[in-house]
Amino acid sequence: MYMNITIKTKNLDLTPAIKEYIEEKIGSLNKLLQPFEAEGHILAEVEIARTSNHHHKGDVFYAEVNVKLPNKMLRVSIDDSDVRVAIDRARDVLGRDISKYKEKGGMTGKAMRHMARLGKGAIGAASKLMWWRDK
Repeated sequence: MYMNITIKTKNLDLTPAIKEYIEEKIGSLNKLLQPFEAEGHILAEVEIARTSNHHHKGDVFYAEVNVKLPNKMLRVSIDDSDVRVAIDRARDVLGRDISKYKEKGGMTGKAMRHMARLGKGAIGAASKLMWWRDK
């Protein structure tokens, strides 16, 4: 397994069925995270909760997933009327975010803006410009 999954609940009982469901759905992101395994430990923190105890209709459940990657933390928070649907939607959004991060080569923020200014030829020179990542 490439990532450790930590599960936290609020105003909700964590049944074995929900725990297994979270581990299956969030664990399915492992195939997207394989390239980051060599760079360090990957941690996924999942929080599911009822937003309040007195509401019974509407988006009363939320699922929040934080994935700590090398040089980046991805966070998704989804509200829904069913906890399993919220987990599924969070996994889908997180999968898209991980794919976008992989396409950028792990570069974020200032490094991406710098590469955009330098043009298309700069992508091959990324390793020379980002010397601090080799340490």
